[in-house]
Amino acid sequence: MKKISPLVLMLVFPLVLQAQPKLSGQWSLEFDLGYSIPGSSGMNGRSAQFQQDIQKDYTNKSYPFGDSRAFNTVGSAILAYRFPSTPWSVYGAEYGFGSFVDNGFKRNTILSENAELFTSASALGAEYCLGEPSERLNAFGYLGIALSYITGDVNYFGNHVEIIPSFRGGVDLGIGGRWNWSFAPLALELTLSYFNANLIGKSYEAPAAEPPNQILERALNDGKNPNDSNDASRSISYLSLRLGGRIWF
Repeated sequence: MKKISPLVLMLVFPLVLQAQPKLSGQWSLEFDLGYSIPGSSGMNGRSAQFQQDIQKDYTNKSYPFGDSRAFNTVGSAILAYRFPSTPWSVYGAEYGFGSFVDNGFKRNTILSENAELFTSASALGAEYCLGEPSERLNAFGYLGIALSYITGDVNYFGNHVEIIPSFRGGVDLGIGGRWNWSFAPLALELTLSYFNANLIGKSYEAPAAEPPNQILERALNDGKNPNDSNDASRSISYLSLRLGGRIWF
């Protein structure tokens, strides 16, 4: 077997380290997953306070996803078009946010308490990129508007309450870094993002009954309660760190 000359390796290796010399196309598709934390005081409530509010009058002052047992995730798919010879792109994104909290007991039993909130959102916006694909590392920032579909449920001591699905308007923004590969039109991305799902459209609706009478569904209740001077509206927002991959075509 012939051995590869060290001189050949010295000549080829720097070329391999270079990023792609040009885009295979102006379009790209990116997928990512990440971890989120509550991005507002309205999302940063605790389970104990949430339980007290619900058992009192079915009107919560915050969502319990700042609790130590809470878990918040995000996944997204982003289609983008980069304009030729410019640092600007337009993008369309689909996001899925999930927030979960429980008290440690088996779900749907007399001892279990848990709450879930799901946000599906479509966003449209613009991205500005520092650097070319021919460079190994790019930095980028983006800003967009979003339409969110929010739903969820609450379970406590055998009671089950569905959150009535609601549409809201929001904002999508973030910054990140893009590591371009040399051997294919691919890139790895790390993104720090902020997403506000209900910047527009918050509302409040009184519950259909009061404890001890049970209810089967409840409005999202993200607007200020007009009957409580100490209440404030609740922003459903997330700070997320996401890792994903992009392919150009």
